[in-house]
Amino acid sequence: MYLFGEYEDLTNEDLDLLFWKLKIPLNSNGTNYIREAIFECYYYPDLQKKLKDIFRTALERLNMYRNSIDCPIMQYFDIEENITPKDFLEIVVMYLHQQKGKKK
Repeated sequence: MYLFGEYEDLTNEDLDLLFWKLKIPLNSNGTNYIREAIFECYYYPDLQKKLKDIFRTALERLNMYRNSIDCPIMQYFDIEENITPKDFLEIVVMYLHQQKGKKK
């Protein structure tokens, strides 16, 4: 659900000031991702719940069968623990970088 007109527009300056007060660097890649997520969730608050549910449901079967999955990427996961969204993203990206190699 889009909350058009329900709140004032959120600006980059609003976030810059907040990030500055919180000692978050303004121009890092991580901050840019956080900024984009905040904008999306500000205007579409249902995304907060949906993003959590998407990751939870997407990783549910992976976590359920993690001990029996026969795929090379599994060697990078700690199969003694549930795979978190953070772990999943970091490892999948690293794995794909290795598989694809760098462009020459």
